[in-house]
Amino acid sequence: MKQLIFLFLFFLLFSCSPKYEIKTIYKPPPTKKGKECIKICEKNFVECRNQCKKSHEKCLNEALKRAEDIYKKQLEDFKKEYEIFLKEYDRYLKEFSLWQETYIRLKEEYEFYKRRCFVDKKWCDEMEYYKDLIRRWEYKKPERPVKPQKPSYQDILKQQQLLCDKDCQCKEIYDICFQNCGGRIEIKKICIENCK
Repeated sequence: MKQLIFLFLFFLLFSCSPKYEIKTIYKPPPTKKGKECIKICEKNFVECRNQCKKSHEKCLNEALKRAEDIYKKQLEDFKKEYEIFLKEYDRYLKEFSLWQETYIRLKEEYEFYKRRCFVDKKWCDEMEYYKDLIRRWEYKKPERPVKPQKPSYQDILKQQQLLCDKDCQCKEIYDICFQNCGGRIEIKKICIENCK
């Protein structure tokens, strides 16, 4: 019960606490020359964003083409690897079957001599012999081949699209230009909710 009350008070305290937003305030220069300079900054900013958008779209189209080429190549490689895998898997099944037959036979021999050993100790050496054979035989168990993984076009496309940078730093360039024209930039933390 105490935990519930504590949780409620904690939630109440933080739900009523003020919420802030970071605002960037641009204060233009007071001179006419400075204001004309800012207009050039704004024009360059719009051009930068438009160029950035075009570059990004071009990059995405190139990423699509690259992804198709990569996928095609990886799919060809996968088909070759899969054929090899099928042959190896077929060989593995045959080897495993032979291995298992021998393993079962060794286990049967071991169990036979184990039962005899309880009755007559002279059979214990045979039991130990088969126990050792089983241990060594377990190390000879054939390894199952690893199945190759089919490539995913969507994964390849995502990887290629990540190479396309959306941020051309137009805002940063604009901010530098704005300040070089004599403007000031202030970053303020402004209360937007539950302010007192």
